[in-house]
Amino acid sequence: MFVRLRTPIGLLMPATAAVLVGIVIGTYVVAPMAEPGLSAATRRPAASARAVASGPAAGASDATAAGTTDRPATSAAGSRVPGSAGKPASPITPGTSAGAGAPAPAATAPGTSAASFPAAKEGTVPILYYHRVEALPGGFAGWSKRSQDSFLLDDTLPFAFVAQLDWLVAHGYTTILPRDLAAHWDSGTPLPKRPVILTFDDGFRNWRSFVLPELKKRHMVAEFYVVVQNVGRSISWDDVKTLAAAGMGIGGHDMLHFQLAGGGVPTASPGVMRYQVTEAKRRLELKTGAKVDSMAYVGGGFNGTLMAIVERAGYTSARGIERGVQQVPANRYHLHVSRIGWRDDVTDVYNGRMTAGLPTFAKRMSGKNPG
Repeated sequence: MFVRLRTPIGLLMPATAAVLVGIVIGTYVVAPMAEPGLSAATRRPAASARAVASGPAAGASDATAAGTTDRPATSAAGSRVPGSAGKPASPITPGTSAGAGAPAPAATAPGTSAASFPAAKEGTVPILYYHRVEALPGGFAGWSKRSQDSFLLDDTLPFAFVAQLDWLVAHGYTTILPRDLAAHWDSGTPLPKRPVILTFDDGFRNWRSFVLPELKKRHMVAEFYVVVQNVGRSISWDDVKTLAAAGMGIGGHDMLHFQLAGGGVPTASPGVMRYQVTEAKRRLELKTGAKVDSMAYVGGGFNGTLMAIVERAGYTSARGIERGVQQVPANRYHLHVSRIGWRDDVTDVYNGRMTAGLPTFAKRMSGKNPG
């Protein structure tokens, strides 16, 4: 825009303001909409930045074995957050975890120091968001770029996953389950000094064959959010029972993998919501004997009606895909996450090479870049 110098100052002000607004919109709204490295067909719209009606950073997805891709979460503006009325947002209290399956304090790996990592702020509980952990199939290098991207989109390569677990050990983190966080808020049960929650969505056989052994080696626990429809397809009931018997958390991820609210999808009826939420809990508990007390929203989408149904069904927490590492009781039915991407710190997918120190993973943990 060129403006002649003789133009009155009063006329320049609106034009200048418009330019500044355009810069802000382009930087903070449009720019995050494209996830680096993905084709335009896989990009997601940016979500609203309002408090309860907020969504995660654009680009978050949750493609399942059935081929359904999740959308960023949004909730109804102004909707009441269930379970939050009259409950102050108490901070996370350092201490000794009494949560189920909580491990002993982690040892520090040679050449690293837990003390070198910044101390967690009050209320900081990173919740890491994974799906499948699977090695590259044979012949992967000859696949089309589109097929490679599709496979990798919701995958974490095994060597990267192992390095991330070792990073947590080296930096003094202790894994807890969502029920431990809820117990802390509800009854003051202390948490470890550096708590972290590992979560996995959908249902894959490699949860049992690979993820579980790696967790057990390090005395870690994780929450596995199972889509009931996927049992018998990409995972078996025996797999889910084995996870539960090992002290892992089994969470609900609905009966069928479709988004019930938010993200621009048609909002499901309350009856459909109740069935998806309550029947998944009932079926998982019946088949595994485990207490199912946490759930993850398919697609990350939610609204006030869905959150209220989740609370009434007996869940003590629910996880969306809004980004962040700060957890407070008011958000217990849309806990925030750090998305772990397959590219994080990976420099060579074929030879298992990674950036020393895992700087991207460190940012996921600190909240400086939650994905």
